[in-house]
Amino acid sequence: MLGETLMMRLWLSNMNVGTVIGKGGANIKSIREKSSCRVSISEHVPHAPERMMTVTGSAQSLNTVIEMMLDAIEEAQAQHKASKAAENPEAAEAAAGEDAKETTHNLKLVMSNNQAGGIIGKAGANIKAMREESGAFIKVDASGTGGGPYDRLVIVNGTKASLIKAHLLLMFKVAEIPDESAQSGGHQGSYKQQKTGMPMPGIPRGYPGVPSPGGFPGFPPHAAGGAPGYPQYGQQPPAQQYGQQPPAQQYAQQPPPPPNYYAQQPNAAAAAQLPSAASDGGLGAQSPGFLQAQQYLQYAQLGLQGLP
Repeated sequence: MLGETLMMRLWLSNMNVGTVIGKGGANIKSIREKSSCRVSISEHVPHAPERMMTVTGSAQSLNTVIEMMLDAIEEAQAQHKASKAAENPEAAEAAAGEDAKETTHNLKLVMSNNQAGGIIGKAGANIKAMREESGAFIKVDASGTGGGPYDRLVIVNGTKASLIKAHLLLMFKVAEIPDESAQSGGHQGSYKQQKTGMPMPGIPRGYPGVPSPGGFPGFPPHAAGGAPGYPQYGQQPPAQQYGQQPPAQQYAQQPPPPPNYYAQQPNAAAAAQLPSAASDGGLGAQSPGFLQAQQYLQYAQLGLQGLP
């Protein structure tokens, strides 16, 4: 855990940014080479007093970056005081008593809510222990103070030695904190989907309020007017008037019957005396002899003799 790669973010004043970069980028180049860390500084924003510095590396290498950065800042401060003393020796003698005091520094680290909670610990036990061991003042600000809605500022104040010790303890504690995606049980991806408006699992598409561009898989999409013979969704069928018969169901028109379909058929006794299809030469009931016999029987029933 302690040897894994971490990312450290901190706010630097514009004046300290120039000191850390150095003339022609000499200081930041030396910091990168000796710490083996990736160091980047955000672009300057007009009227912004600070710039974001991002460092990536192990906990120990990140602490090396902080130590080298504080060395560069103290060296620049010493040079500035020396130049002012050369210009005004009397003011330099008056400030000699203040120079005897050790210089203090202020770090503004940016951490997530999860990391800040791990640094504080249960009932503030972790942050209290780090304060006592390092001798530096450590404070965790409220959420949203680090520049983002889920970021928090961790402010460390003290001498260079106490700051370096406190920063190393902070990085060790951050390395022990489980990753936020692991704490969510691997469900970090589903939660995005729900935030992006993806449909919830288990709800079939096509219900009111759920978009349904193509209907159910394997079925053609419904027409705009609904299924034939059924009203659209939400539309009531027309009310039937009292005493009014329901409309008759339309059937397909049947073809007209063949000719002589309603002609009078011979009775069973007369039909038994007619020659069969075999005796008629295999012509059956449609032969001319059969039709002539049928007409004879009809006239006989009417009491008429002979054929016309």
